Amino acid sequence: MAGEVNPQNGAAGETSALRAEHRIRIEAPAQDVWAVLSDLAGWSTWNPVYTAPVCVPKVGETVTATVTMPDSPPNPFTAEICAWEPNRRFGWHSSAMDGQMQMTRYMEIEPVSDNSCMFTNGEAFGGEMGPVIMKDMVGGIANGFRLMSEALKKAVETR
Repeated sequence: MAGEVNPQNGAAGETSALRAEHRIRIEAPAQDVWAVLSDLAGWSTWNPVYTAPVCVPKVGETVTATVTMPDSPPNPFTAEICAWEPNRRFGWHSSAMDGQMQMTRYMEIEPVSDNSCMFTNGEAFGGEMGPVIMKDMVGGIANGFRLMSEALKKAVETR
């Protein structure tokens, strides 16, 4: 789904948003995926895209980290946690340009069976300017999410 414009009625608050997304099947229970994903201090051991997020893992709290997508310089950011549901999802939301650009980052775990799940790793770009500004960047961002998803899969399946 990398770089598609999809209907969206979620946290970005728009009827449509541009999304960069990657999905991967992980051969482990959802709680094992969550154990690695929610160990924020441990991200530096497996995550090629993000530094370890600094935050209190609770909706409404602030998260800070640095993201380094392929072929891009490091980009520090601050956002508000909009999702923290154990064994299910983690995400944050931020805006720029007086709200004309909205970004909602999501990482979701969906059980497929007792011993496997799908991991969805993406970001929606909404607001009046989000899709316009990010249109040419979603492919590279989706590639970064692919690298992160593959690294998470490896970290979980080799535990």
